[in-house]
Amino acid sequence: MKRKWIWLCLAFHVFAWANSIFPQDLWVLESFEQGTKQWFVQTKQSENEELPLVHLTTTSLTPPEGGKQAGLFVWRRANRGDWGRFVFPLDGAQLSAKRAKGLTFWWVGDGGQATVSFILVAERQGIERSFKVELTTPPTWQQVHLGWEAFRDEDETPATVFVRYLKELRIERVGPFAPFFFIMDELATEVAAPSLPTISARAVVDFQQERQTNLLRWGAHWDEKAILLLQDPTARKRIADLRLGWARIFINELTEKRDFETSAKLVQTWAVQVQRLNMVPVVTLSPLKPEDLPTGAFQQQVIFWVQRLLPTVRIYELFQRPSEPPLQLRPEALAIHFSALQEAMKQISPTIQVGGWGERGAWRGRLQLLFAKAPRPDFFTLHFYGAHNASISDEELMRAARETVSADLPDQVPLNRLDEWLRQIYPPSGVPFQVTECAPNAIRTRDGKPADERVANSFGAAWLAALFTQMAGRCETLVHYKLAGDGWGLLDESGTPQPIYWSVWACNTYFPTGTTLVTAATNFAPLLILGGKTKTANNVLLVNTSSNTVDILLEAIGLERTRTVRVRVLQGREAPSYTELPPTSLVRVRLPAYGVGVVQFVF
Repeated sequence: MKRKWIWLCLAFHVFAWANSIFPQDLWVLESFEQGTKQWFVQTKQSENEELPLVHLTTTSLTPPEGGKQAGLFVWRRANRGDWGRFVFPLDGAQLSAKRAKGLTFWWVGDGGQATVSFILVAERQGIERSFKVELTTPPTWQQVHLGWEAFRDEDETPATVFVRYLKELRIERVGPFAPFFFIMDELATEVAAPSLPTISARAVVDFQQERQTNLLRWGAHWDEKAILLLQDPTARKRIADLRLGWARIFINELTEKRDFETSAKLVQTWAVQVQRLNMVPVVTLSPLKPEDLPTGAFQQQVIFWVQRLLPTVRIYELFQRPSEPPLQLRPEALAIHFSALQEAMKQISPTIQVGGWGERGAWRGRLQLLFAKAPRPDFFTLHFYGAHNASISDEELMRAARETVSADLPDQVPLNRLDEWLRQIYPPSGVPFQVTECAPNAIRTRDGKPADERVANSFGAAWLAALFTQMAGRCETLVHYKLAGDGWGLLDESGTPQPIYWSVWACNTYFPTGTTLVTAATNFAPLLILGGKTKTANNVLLVNTSSNTVDILLEAIGLERTRTVRVRVLQGREAPSYTELPPTSLVRVRLPAYGVGVVQFVF
C-alpha cells in the first residue's frame, strides 16, 4: 500500500511538472450538456434486480466556471459480490495523436467518503488490460488531474505506453457499500497545444481617404432575464456601457406565461427604462398560429399592442421567420398580410415605423418575390446566423462572418450586398436594413440553450467583430441574440460580462453612429481592419480571424495631430488590456488566435 501511495504521488508530481513546461489545450470528452447518451452501465446484483444498482442522470449543480449541466452518478446499497460501473468509450488512437497527458475532471461527493475506482481499459491484439486508480469523493468541488502514470495494473505497470490502445474508462465500485452519489463535470484530457507559427502582417490605414458614414450599431434582444437585470445597478451600468441601439423584444416570448394586459404593462415599463439608457425600444409581433391571420385575430392583437404602447414604442417589426413552422407563409400570402397590417397600424398613428419580414436568411428567390409583391416597408429585417449545425469548423464559421453568408444555407444574397439591392428596389435611397437576430451559430439544445460554445467565448467575440467590419456602412443595426442569460447572452444571468460583451462594447464605443469610415489595407487576408474618424480620435478595429497569433505593424497615414496612442486588446471575460503610447504613426500590436484589438490615435 505504501508503494502504491508513493507511485501515485509521483504520478501527480510528474503530470503537474509536464503541465508547467509544455503548453496545454483542453480537449473536453464529456460536458453533459447533451445529456448522458455516451455512457452505459454494467452491473451485477444478487437481489431486487427490478431497481438498477447504479443510475446516471444530469443535474444543474455544476462546478465553478462550469456549463449548465453535470453528471449525477448514483449507487444504491450493494451486498457482498455486487458491483456496478459506468462506462465511457475512449478513442486511444485520437488520444495518442493529440499527445494527451492524462485525464482531468471536476467532481464533488455527497458529504461522505466513498472510494471509487477509475479504470482505463486497453485492448491490444484481442487482449484486455486494465489500469486502475482509486479516489475518495471530496466534500467540495475539486478539480482532479490524473496523468497516465497514475493508472496502474496489478504489476504496477503504468498506462503510459498503452494510451493508443485505450478503449474505455470505467468508474466502478464493488460491494458491499451503502448508498452514495457524486457529481462529475468537464471530463477532459489535457493535450499538447499545437505549435502554430506566428504570422507577421502589415496594415495601413489612410485617414485622408474617406469612404462613407457609418450608421451601424449593435443592439440586443431582450427577454425576461434581461429585464430583471435592470433592477441591479451594476448590471444596469454594464448594459448602459454597451451603448446599444435597438432594444428588441419578441412579444410571443412574454405572452407564453402571462395574459396580454399584464404583458403590455411589462413591455411599457421596459420601453421607458431602455429609453432612459439611450436605446430605441423595438417590438416584434408575429402570429402564434397560422389561423390567426385569415380570421383577423392577429390584426386585432397588433392593434391592441400599438394602441397600448403609444407613444413610447414607435418601431414595430412584423413577423418572425414566416417561412418556417408554424406559419410557413408563401411570399405572396405574406405580402398580402403585411400590407393589411401595415395599413391598420398607420391608421392608428402615421408616425410609427412598420418593417418586416424577419426572414431566417437572405433567401434570394423568396426576397425577390417579397420585394415585388409587398408594399414598401419602413425598414427591412432578417436574421443572420453563421451556421445552423454543431459540426461546422472554426474556419468555415469564421468565413461566414467575413463573407456575410451563412455557411449552410443555400441561395443567399451576401448581407453586405443587400444595401445595393434595396436601393435598386426602392430608389433612390432604399430603405434602412436591420438584422434583428444575430449570433455565430443558431444550433440549440431542446431547452433552447446554445449547442455550440463558440457563440459566447473569445471565438464568438472575434466573429461578432468580424461581422461588424464587413457590415459597417452597409446596414444600420445588428441585434445580438441575446442580451443576457441562457448561454447566449452578452451578460450571464448575474450580469457578468462574457467575452462577446467586450466585442460589442468595442464596436459601439469606438465606431459610433456618424463615424467617417476610411480606407484600410493589409497583406494578411484573415486580418480584418476597420478605420474610422470620430470627433475625438482616429480609430482602428483589428480582427484576427485566423488560428495563428499575428504580429501586426500598423501604419496610420494622414494624422494631422495626435496627442497620444491607446491600444486595447480583448482578453476573454476580463476587461480589455490597455497600453498608452507616445504620439506615433507606427504601432505594433500582437493579436492571439481569433483576437480583437482597437488602436486609437487620440487628438
